[in-house]
Amino acid sequence: LGGGHAHVGMMIYQDKLWPEKYKNRLMTLNMHGLRVNVERLEQTLSGYVGKHEPDFMISKDPFFRGTEISVGPDGNVYVIDWS
Repeated sequence: LGGGHAHVGMMIYQDKLWPEKYKNRLMTLNMHGLRVNVERLEQTLSGYVGKHEPDFMISKDPFFRGTEISVGPDGNVYVIDWS
């Protein structure tokens, strides 16, 4: 369920274009799960802990291998895929 635990790429969405529910969420690419994971960051005494939220995207392409995720100058999120 959801693939292994090999994650690459990471961003924290801080733009205003997307819905508020994505603001300050950490997103990573799950290589084996073919998806974009979302974590809600909660502050602790020594830093932050990520709490899993519903995945943002699940690819139906078995060759999808996301390698980088970032916010572009237009406020949208872009994924580089090595397929």
